[in-house]
Amino acid sequence: MGTLSVRGDVLVVPPFECAWLKLDKPGEGCFTFLAKAENDVTLIFSSNAEGKRVCGTRRNSEFYTVIIGSHVNSRLVLERSGKIVHEVAGVRASPTKFTQYWVDYQTGRVSVGVGAKPGFNCLSQWQDPEPYMSIACLGLSAWDKHVCYSGLRLMGRLCFAPQSRRGSEEWQQPRAGQLASLQMLSARRLSECLTPANCLSVLAVAEDLRATPLVRTTLDYLSSHLVEVVGASGHELFSLSTRSLADVLSRDKLSLVSEYWAFLSVLLTWQGQGGGTAEDLWEFIRWPLMSSSELERVEALPCYAGSARLRRLVAEARRTHSTKGDPKKTRRYQNVLITAARGIELRDQESAKLARSRLQPRRSPSARELLYVSDGDNNGVCFYLGTRRGEASSSRFVCPALPLPHLDFSLTARPTYSLFFSRSRARSQFVNPSLTGVVEASTSSPHSRFSSAAAVTSRLCPRTSYFDPRYNEETKRKEAWWQVDLRRSLTCNHYSLRHDASNEGFLRSWELRGSEDGESWTTLRSHSDDSTIVKAYQYASWPVYTKQSFSIFRIVLTGPNAATTSRLSLSWFELYGHLEDGSH
Repeated sequence: MGTLSVRGDVLVVPPFECAWLKLDKPGEGCFTFLAKAENDVTLIFSSNAEGKRVCGTRRNSEFYTVIIGSHVNSRLVLERSGKIVHEVAGVRASPTKFTQYWVDYQTGRVSVGVGAKPGFNCLSQWQDPEPYMSIACLGLSAWDKHVCYSGLRLMGRLCFAPQSRRGSEEWQQPRAGQLASLQMLSARRLSECLTPANCLSVLAVAEDLRATPLVRTTLDYLSSHLVEVVGASGHELFSLSTRSLADVLSRDKLSLVSEYWAFLSVLLTWQGQGGGTAEDLWEFIRWPLMSSSELERVEALPCYAGSARLRRLVAEARRTHSTKGDPKKTRRYQNVLITAARGIELRDQESAKLARSRLQPRRSPSARELLYVSDGDNNGVCFYLGTRRGEASSSRFVCPALPLPHLDFSLTARPTYSLFFSRSRARSQFVNPSLTGVVEASTSSPHSRFSSAAAVTSRLCPRTSYFDPRYNEETKRKEAWWQVDLRRSLTCNHYSLRHDASNEGFLRSWELRGSEDGESWTTLRSHSDDSTIVKAYQYASWPVYTKQSFSIFRIVLTGPNAATTSRLSLSWFELYGHLEDGSH
């Protein structure tokens, strides 16, 4: 079923597996996390760390289980030693986006809530009349589907009783018979009228009034439009507080020209206008992402010679540049940095987080993260685009409406057919994006019964699907290939493919390539004598390491297959990564 894995800042737990954490204090603790799953987000409070979830059913075991999205994603369930003791209907997990939850345990009292603030928006609370006193571990588990966890944070017990009402940080709707406050109405109206020209002024007012929801909304807008805001009201950068500017620069999704631009046009300008001391914020600039020429320009600035911290950060970036092109050096340097970060974490968790984040490229605010979870999952680019950008609720496949002159679709003659097609369209189920024109699939061989480029993105996995080679003028040899034009940029970090039903012709030597124009190609992953695929209909997936984004991706056979022919057998293909999509 798979093993535990970490992809970026996401922990992927496969079915029946469990990742264990130790509570700071036995018998009590509060845990906040983000989760994404089709069903059964499972947390186990146990007296000891057991291997798999099914092991918790051992006789004489003492444990509590919290299941969000149990019973086919329809309810919240609390169990005591495997027996259901409490249920709340209507609590569901989300398969398309991460949802914030919190769980609190205090000597037999289990509280579960939703939101970023523990103690508020409580979904359920149950008190065990005979509590287990030896609870010391917390397990993150899954049932029959993979579960993704992120933003894990283990804290001490809550100092007050959980409340089912919304917290003071939320934008509350007035109850019946009550009037909305003037501040609430003003904040809501201002959030709807944000522009690059007034963004900084609105933020300054919101911070003075301590209007937390408006501050959060304005910071989100500022992060998404930082380039436009600096261009329209750069003379007002001084109004940004140190805390707000640190919040913006620490984000992975940020509108930037470059890291050098953020240092020069944002930080130094902010300091020059009297906003504060920029040295305290230099840690948030991702120096390793600067080019050598940009680092040289930084070294020529007056502030470089007078700051030991700035010299240390630039030296760190230089060491990163020296490992480029040598995978062994890159891995060795990353291991040293991670080890150092762990050492820092014992003293300062925030410093460790910044040290790790400086190696990660930023993403555009409009990018949609499509995370690889397991082979054949519904998290990839083709599925996302085939379901009207993730709006479908399930993976039922629907053929697009085609003219069928031999059928009568009148209500009197064939009411069932008319009803079926109308319901399918209303549900926005998966439709092959190659047939609707959302993407364009092509191949090296002419279209035939067994060589259909569009069939590879249909997710139906045709029984026989292969592509013959075509002579390539540039390489002066025949190449078999299949490609997809997404018509939007993707920074790929994983890809999957599937063999057809034949027991021969398995891929052995091939490449995944990316391009923006279909003429100039970059090799993203190369396979030589790779014997991963050994049976019919087998899935296989590999990570991709690149910071570049491409819109066209091609699978190219570079050597004979297992049957010593030049035929490319491929029935299913999927890409993962950060997709630039204006609808997101």
